[in-house]
Amino acid sequence: MAINQIMWSVDGVAMPSPSTYKLDFEDVDNETYRSVIDASLVRDRIAQEFVKISFTYRYLTPENARKIRDAVKRNQEFTVTAITPIFGNLTFKAYCSKMEFEMLECQLGYSASFNIIQTEK
Repeated sequence: MAINQIMWSVDGVAMPSPSTYKLDFEDVDNETYRSVIDASLVRDRIAQEFVKISFTYRYLTPENARKIRDAVKRNQEFTVTAITPIFGNLTFKAYCSKMEFEMLECQLGYSASFNIIQTEK
């Protein structure tokens, strides 16, 4: 795999490779707050390293734009597999809360950006 390539799939169906992607890993806390006495962080971490992948496409054909949109918006939750150069294969249940498509050059193609967010460990 080339260093600048990421391959991903939704429920086993391969998706076009994005122009850029960003991996975030986030902990989930229950009732986290700052102490009013010494400003220390008081946290009850209930899960760690939930994955969020941010995808950006600089150019998508109308067919590929529909393919991606249909794959991530047809169900509330789906299985994502992303092959990354740093972390290897990541497979997790996910959802997509918001997608943005911008039409380019009189309907010849689209740019797109969206996040895939892990829903369970």
